[in-house]
Amino acid sequence: MTDNALEEIEKWLQDDAHRQAYGSENIRLDLAIALAEARHSVRLTQKQLAEMSGVSQAYIAKLESGAANPTIGHIGALVAAMGLRLRFKFEPILMPGLDNALSQELTNHPVRS
Repeated sequence: MTDNALEEIEKWLQDDAHRQAYGSENIRLDLAIALAEARHSVRLTQKQLAEMSGVSQAYIAKLESGAANPTIGHIGALVAAMGLRLRFKFEPILMPGLDNALSQELTNHPVRS
């Protein structure tokens, strides 16, 4: 990524509404990746996970692509169907040069899980 692109992102993330939009999209993509990795780790196909959890294979595909917006309860049910438990870890949005009081506070006082 170029320095200009990083500067633009830093400016964009200083706005509360943009930072919230980033957080919303970022967690959906993080969940998509984590769910797909978890499913692969237990050697299940999308179809098998769908059958085990009572949803369609198309819905599993939407989750794993980041296109779905599931409830936390639904995520928990899918994870439990795989015999797994989901753990959360909160990390600050840290970008070079980003002066963000919340990021600094989280860095200095991490949230315990």
